[in-house]
Amino acid sequence: MRLDKIEAAAALHVVALESTTAMFESWCPYIESSIDGVKGQAGMVHKLPDEIKADVIVQRPLDLDTAAVLAQL
Repeated sequence: MRLDKIEAAAALHVVALESTTAMFESWCPYIESSIDGVKGQAGMVHKLPDEIKADVIVQRPLDLDTAAVLAQL
């Protein structure tokens, strides 16, 4: 009788682990994609100060067209 309980508990743990693994595998690509997007945006932000400096040096006004900026993202 005790062996049956141990086997049932082990089977329950295996099912829980399989469920968790399946959930992680379905969730992981979405998170990795989000991280790649954040890295890309961080790269754009990193370059932004250089572009601003270039505009100040040549005394050009900054292009503050929000729609154009958002379209580049």
